[in-house]
Amino acid sequence: MPYTDVPALKNITYLDFQNYFDDFDYKQITSQKINRGFSEAYLHFNPSLFSSNDMIVNAFLYLTAHYIVIALRNKNINVMSVGREKVSSTETDNVKEDYVIPERFRRSPLINFLSKTDYGQMYLSYALPALVGTVFSTYGRTHAI
Repeated sequence: MPYTDVPALKNITYLDFQNYFDDFDYKQITSQKINRGFSEAYLHFNPSLFSSNDMIVNAFLYLTAHYIVIALRNKNINVMSVGREKVSSTETDNVKEDYVIPERFRRSPLINFLSKTDYGQMYLSYALPALVGTVFSTYGRTHAI
């Protein structure tokens, strides 16, 4: 499925996905499901967040994997990507760990959604640094003509 407005993704195919991820059962995940994942990921993908073609492709593939895992979960198909949250407490005798999603992620519907799988979290590791920046304000006014 060519995405001609993003040169780095112009020639991406389901084979690129299969070569990148070796942890999926490709008997269950067909080329049609991967292409559907591409379409869903593309709706929420902003290539201008990434500084190189490699980052664009990697981030897009992780976002695609996230949407595929969500689709499989919605059909009650067991997948290993669980979306581990930050460890909030541990216990040594019973080997217990508790995880928590940081508050700033829980407040954002999209980031919360992307935190639900390991692949979505990898996508966030690519995208979030580009979303943090410095804001300056300056005193001034406009001159209307």
